[in-house]
Amino acid sequence: AMTYNTTCYMQKAIEYCDWIELKNVSDTTVVLSDYYLSDKSDDLKKFQLPSMSLKPGKSVIVLCTDENGAVNRGYVKAPFSLASDRERVYLSRADGLADYVFLRDIPFGCSYGRITGENGWFFFDTPKPNEEQTAGFRRVSRTPESPCEDGVFNGVTAMSVELSGHGDIYYTTDGSLPTVNSEKYTQPFDVTKTCVVRAVAVEAGAMPSRALTLSYILNENHILPVASLASDSPYDFGMMYNNKKKGIELPGSLSFYEDGGSFTIPCGIDMHGETSLEMRKKNMGIRFRGVYGQDKLNYDVYGGGVTEFESFILRAGQDYYNSIIKNELGENLCLQYSDKVFAQRNRYCVLYINGEYWGIYAIQEDYSEHYLAEHFDVDKDQVILIKRGELEEGTEDDQQIYASFATWIRDTDFSDAGNYEKLCQQMDVQSFIDEYCVTILTAGEDSLTEDNNWRIWRTRDTDPSNPYADGKWRWMLYDTEYSLGLYAGDKGGNFALDTLAAALKADSFNAGLLQKLLENEAFRQQFVLTLQDLVNESFNSARTTALLAEYETLYAPYMPAQFNRFGPDWVVQWMKPYDKYFGDQVNQIRQFFKLRPSQIPDFLQKDLN
Repeated sequence: AMTYNTTCYMQKAIEYCDWIELKNVSDTTVVLSDYYLSDKSDDLKKFQLPSMSLKPGKSVIVLCTDENGAVNRGYVKAPFSLASDRERVYLSRADGLADYVFLRDIPFGCSYGRITGENGWFFFDTPKPNEEQTAGFRRVSRTPESPCEDGVFNGVTAMSVELSGHGDIYYTTDGSLPTVNSEKYTQPFDVTKTCVVRAVAVEAGAMPSRALTLSYILNENHILPVASLASDSPYDFGMMYNNKKKGIELPGSLSFYEDGGSFTIPCGIDMHGETSLEMRKKNMGIRFRGVYGQDKLNYDVYGGGVTEFESFILRAGQDYYNSIIKNELGENLCLQYSDKVFAQRNRYCVLYINGEYWGIYAIQEDYSEHYLAEHFDVDKDQVILIKRGELEEGTEDDQQIYASFATWIRDTDFSDAGNYEKLCQQMDVQSFIDEYCVTILTAGEDSLTEDNNWRIWRTRDTDPSNPYADGKWRWMLYDTEYSLGLYAGDKGGNFALDTLAAALKADSFNAGLLQKLLENEAFRQQFVLTLQDLVNESFNSARTTALLAEYETLYAPYMPAQFNRFGPDWVVQWMKPYDKYFGDQVNQIRQFFKLRPSQIPDFLQKDLN
């Protein structure tokens, strides 16, 4: 079997899939439909194999997907996928269990199974479905260790690196995964500049270990926390990053260092975003999976009590070449205001990739079923998450639940009190109002009038003990960087943009819903009161000015180095010197915060009368 398969492509298959290979080792033909496959011990007959004959010595490949079981392109397709951290797969007959395998700690890119004529189980570093495996490894070597502390060091000339482990140890200093062709460790050595040391142990008869990763950030004198990302293959990472290749996930490791804490965790790295991929500084996703060695990060990244994470976004932002802080300002102002609309927590760090300086990035929470489960104590298996009208997490039935809701909204008159009451039973109206009001105040035209930047979620079932598990749709604030007076000094900029008026004319899903709901007087009053409350509370000048000053003081010193690393970009050929441009942008945001509260009453009077 192979879990989290992204390296072993089945000829004529539509995509990479987890897979199970069943081989008939008896001396008689087997009828497959006499057998069942399942990943649940309490549902052994989850999937009946198709009516096919399997001759002695022959194999059949079962592709594990979430689709309905079928025979397609010569492969059997089972309606379940394989968890990459730990999974049990059961083979049974009508009279009970016939065989099973416990899949656990299988290294990335490897498979696990039996060898003809041998007892027990083996790891295979080169998966060969439909081919005879004649050699494998009984175990995986233990990861090397180091008594030396890694991290951020200033005022040093060198740091000594000492390694220990079973068998021979091989290491690299460029972030890449070591092989037997890498430098062999024989004695402690010094590193004299910022780099990433990675080491593996190789023993006779055992699969090479997973990598030990040690990052050394030397004499860089950063005030911000530091993140160090290592890719197993710097070449593959460069190809993915520079060629904007989405849908690829590369193995690596992420380290994070701050005053009072740190972590290092194996991870997957992929590209994130759409428009931002056209820029030199790009967003990346960080995924934690059992196949890399650890399925969750356990660390209180944001200091808010949520300590388990399955993924992050390393966010460059589309405005990295000017203010860099607009999205994070908008998100944090929202978080200060309301617990009804959900926003992504974030914190800035200085990022290094394979030891190379990569500028300022925000470590941002990733909207997912796990995010919702951790924050709101809901069952993640009950979550339906919709992204821009398309299913992000869930099943085809979940997509139909959303489609029915959207169609009903489109066809319903909400000026009728009865219809509005039915709507309140299906969605958290205050959540929608809060998200829209925050976006109006920040002049976030992109998410108000376009269909590309919005997220909603709900649970399938209800749990009376949990107010968030009530089956109501809730709104999530997303991508607020096109806001706060973006390009305020330019002709046609949104420095004083009436985003309420823009929403009343737009034909996006959110704008259309607002237009229909404003026909209801109860909603209208609730909407106006919320917007006025926001003006007086979260967006009062004292609060916004203080938060902006905090951001400016912290990030201004990093702007010249970031510009030297990434600029001038194709979109900023006309800019002033980067450090001066940053100051101008911050001043424009300050002026925006000063004027925006006074604009809102005028908008309300003009647009809603």
